[in-house]
Amino acid sequence: MLSTINQVSEYLRKITQVNEFNNLHLFTTIDISNSLNISRTLTSQYLNQLNKEGILIKISTRPVLYFFKKVLENKFKIEISNNEFLSIGELKLELNNNTKKPYDFESAIGYYGSLENCFSIIYSAIHYPPNGLPIMLVGEFGVGKNYIVSLIYEHLKNNNLLEKNKKFYKIIVSRDNNEYVNDVIFGNGENVGILNNKDIGLLYIKNVNLLSETIQIKLSEYLSTGMYISNNDKKVKKSNIRIIFDVTVDRINEIHNELLLKLPTICKIPNYNDRFDDEKYKLIFKLFSNEQFNLNKEIFVSKKVIESLKNYSFLHNINGLEKTIKNLCAKEYSKGKDKLEIKFLDLPNDILKNIETEYLESNDLVKISNFSIESVNSSTITLFRRLIELYFLNRNDNSTKRFLEDAYNIIRDYYDFLIFEYNFNNIRLKTLESLVFSLISKIKRESYINLPMNCSNFIAMMIELSTRENSEIKKFEKDFKEEIDEFEKYLSTTLFNENIIATNIIKNINNGFEIKLTSISKIFLILNLNLYNKEIRNQETVGIIITHGYSTASSIADAANTLLNNRLFEAINMPLNTSTNEIFEKVNEFIDQHPFYKNIILMVDMGSLENIGSKINANVNVGVINNISTSVALSIGNLLIQNKQIEDILHEVCSNTHFTYKIISNVKKENAIIFTNDAGLKVSEKLSKLFRSSINKQIDLKFIEYDYHNLLKNGIEDLIFEKYNVLLVVKPYNLDLKNIPQVSLEDIVSYKDIDKVNNALKSFLSKSEIETFNKELLKNFSLTSIMENITILNPHVLLDYVSDSINTLQSKMNCKFQSKTIVGLYIHVCFLIERLITKNPIESTNNIEEFEKENKKFIKYVNSSFESLLKNYNVTMPLEEIVYLFDYIKNDMEFK
Repeated sequence: MLSTINQVSEYLRKITQVNEFNNLHLFTTIDISNSLNISRTLTSQYLNQLNKEGILIKISTRPVLYFFKKVLENKFKIEISNNEFLSIGELKLELNNNTKKPYDFESAIGYYGSLENCFSIIYSAIHYPPNGLPIMLVGEFGVGKNYIVSLIYEHLKNNNLLEKNKKFYKIIVSRDNNEYVNDVIFGNGENVGILNNKDIGLLYIKNVNLLSETIQIKLSEYLSTGMYISNNDKKVKKSNIRIIFDVTVDRINEIHNELLLKLPTICKIPNYNDRFDDEKYKLIFKLFSNEQFNLNKEIFVSKKVIESLKNYSFLHNINGLEKTIKNLCAKEYSKGKDKLEIKFLDLPNDILKNIETEYLESNDLVKISNFSIESVNSSTITLFRRLIELYFLNRNDNSTKRFLEDAYNIIRDYYDFLIFEYNFNNIRLKTLESLVFSLISKIKRESYINLPMNCSNFIAMMIELSTRENSEIKKFEKDFKEEIDEFEKYLSTTLFNENIIATNIIKNINNGFEIKLTSISKIFLILNLNLYNKEIRNQETVGIIITHGYSTASSIADAANTLLNNRLFEAINMPLNTSTNEIFEKVNEFIDQHPFYKNIILMVDMGSLENIGSKINANVNVGVINNISTSVALSIGNLLIQNKQIEDILHEVCSNTHFTYKIISNVKKENAIIFTNDAGLKVSEKLSKLFRSSINKQIDLKFIEYDYHNLLKNGIEDLIFEKYNVLLVVKPYNLDLKNIPQVSLEDIVSYKDIDKVNNALKSFLSKSEIETFNKELLKNFSLTSIMENITILNPHVLLDYVSDSINTLQSKMNCKFQSKTIVGLYIHVCFLIERLITKNPIESTNNIEEFEKENKKFIKYVNSSFESLLKNYNVTMPLEEIVYLFDYIKNDMEFK
């Protein structure tokens, strides 16, 4: 156990790592004292002692602040000279003035993104002993080949791979200057040639495809041997000059095979169009900043201009972008104003005619010195910084519930960024996302769990980053390793069941993609499993079905799991000639891979397997039952769900398996309120939770979430009405159940038919309790409250768009919907947008072709009315959803 002074030191190390200069109150003596349950006097004594020893930095403000020195030094890559500062500002000044600037390759926009692979290849080539490997840069005009070569030259000098006095020489080849190029490289007359020039260290040959076959072959010989024949004296000479070539993508086939064979390092540089969005923003910002510096005037740029420049396909890529920005600034500068304002109509005509209307929404001017863009990497790092900070702030409060609620808000902010601000325009990333989605979907079906689709986005991104040597996230994981490990350990023990499923998902991904995802991915999955699943049952007992035959065991297990809506059984299929020892090995292998099970019920099809339990090596309770069938599995599964002991389960099943009987029960049915919704069971669960939270006492009444499609199909003949005495059904407006007390969600939101709700509760609540319930219900079932609790989207923004769309639809149809219909449409369209974003649209509607023929005017009205809403969320309205809207409002009015 750590000594008290070491506890203080370790605590400061962790909070300095996580917070840096946020939440300054955490670094005060009194907060440290309270967090560690140490007296304030003793805490102050230890802090001052650690400061004198140079472990902590002291800020002599009121109150005094302390930071862990080594953490700040590592973060800012400097050595801090003092141990005491007068203010936070003074400390920041020293950190900022002495922080190392980005280093050669790292200074390139895209080093951690679209250029990461390119720089990784270049790094390997130039560090290859003894004099590096030749490099071929392949890319269109204006992608930045010259800039990359300048960084290579800088890197060579910075790393002592090139003597400081060695120069860099560039040759631009054309079809007409081959003789000149030959003389420059290999010498002629008084010119000794580049390869024999002691002052040159790096030669850059542009447009290598335009070199003659003779020169290309001579260069290939030099690359192969380090030797060449001088044009001057025809002698063989040696050189160690490094060479970089470049060529455009469409001309690489013009290079002679002899030369291509000697070029092991070919690096393709992406076009401007293929760069990540955050990189395009940074390029735009950098080029405008350059103009601001050159012209010595502040520049303000319209957001429309920034978006237009980001999305335009420039003929000469970054060079084309730079030329456009220079022209824009020059034109505005010529007006002689104190500041430059670049507006939408200042753009050249060839850009204006390609603008899509969605970029015409914002008219704000951005001060270029304040412009910033958050990349998906930095946003992911921010997510985990906030989660780790939240953990350390709450770990001494023992309030897991509050921690998880706050964590949900942080994750929702991150999902908003992924959905609305970041475009996954990387083809490789989209492919990975599709593969991950399929894998996670399979696990979701098998484990009966729910996970948002954005989990697939995140995991795909983490798979992609796991293959990169250099990435901001990898650096973050390294810097915060101890904090991340502690956080993972806390979640693994606190959310045990979620941890089991997350571990299984990570294991499948690691095996499927042959990678190793880090703790960050597991933490993210554990939190999402907890946040998006009402309850993940702690299953200590599993049934393993072992039968001979190709898929007999699987068929029984799948049928039982599906009918019981729970993952209770696993299957081991065995060919008829399988030995008992092989079966024992399979069972032991399963137990090794699932160490969390405490009890195992083995269900076998042959008496010869009954002694299998004695062959199991693990420390588990084992029960064995013979003559397995689907009905036996269902009986066992039902008892497992009831959490009965393994011995009781086997006794009860064996007592009953020889008989078939039917019980007619006249037992009084339990009272229940049913919640159903066409948006899915998950929505029904959340509505039920909101309803229950409005009742401030425990009552003997069941609240049941039930499948909407079953009720739509079966009506009052559904089995749910046989099983329960249904006092009320809370349902969508368009579901009608004859002779059953019912109220629509729209009516509750509009506070109509509230007497039906009160009548259902009058046997359980007094008059005063019903009044209190009504007040809570009014608050919990407001439109905004429902949206905040049910949808993952920002409710305020969403409702504004929906309101505008519905008003426009009424205007186009020259009518006014009833208030009940409008409220219902608000709710339905909000759910509709979330379904489209999460790629979970409603199933196909019958007679859709006939509907399309008969209702062209209505389809046109909907598409035009909802145009802004759909564009904002980057989705399209399927015809099935339009049919649903039609059905929803057709009882409200007659269409014209």
